[in-house]
Amino acid sequence: VCLDQKNGMMFLGKRQSKDRVLRAHMLQISCGASLRMNAYSAGQFEETSFNICIMDDFLERAPKGDYCFVENMYVLQWEERIEDIIVYRWNRIYPASMYFPEKLLSSRNLIQKEIFAGYSHDEITQEVYAL
Repeated sequence: VCLDQKNGMMFLGKRQSKDRVLRAHMLQISCGASLRMNAYSAGQFEETSFNICIMDDFLERAPKGDYCFVENMYVLQWEERIEDIIVYRWNRIYPASMYFPEKLLSSRNLIQKEIFAGYSHDEITQEVYAL
């Protein structure tokens, strides 16, 4: 999931931001597993031939160990199925009308944090949360 500094995900039905270096980073860490997402998110990945699985109910159907990219969905109902959470955090606060549930992050341990330069963002922070 991509979040701003206040866990904002979307603003009035549109993603807050996107970054091609972040997408490459995401594909690299999910290498060997399917990267599941809905059609809205898949529009960002048209230039890749990576193993992307596109379906509306990907969170329901994802097998253990697969990666799911969530942009425009509420995820709390799948809390029990979520293994780890990888957050790509923008280094700013954007206007937001949809937020990622803080409960999902606070119920896990932050086990890894990495900062890297994006294409359109000087700084993107990857945070990995595990049970």
